[in-house]
Amino acid sequence: MTRKKLSFEEALEALNRKVKELEQGDLSLEDSLKHYEESMELLEICRSYLNGAEARITALDSRGQEVPLEREGE
Repeated sequence: MTRKKLSFEEALEALNRKVKELEQGDLSLEDSLKHYEESMELLEICRSYLNGAEARITALDSRGQEVPLEREGE
């Protein structure tokens, strides 16, 4: 799947749309598999942001200064 760099919110919204479409059960087997694959990619984007947020929270120094948020793997 070729995608522009998505924000966490964009990836989560797209993931929710894919899940709803899969849950409706109206897709062919091939389309269902494609949606599932795309959903897994979106899930990884979301996980990357969440891991980065967790690292950012962990990295707060004693003065409460934050470390810039970066996506894992960049």
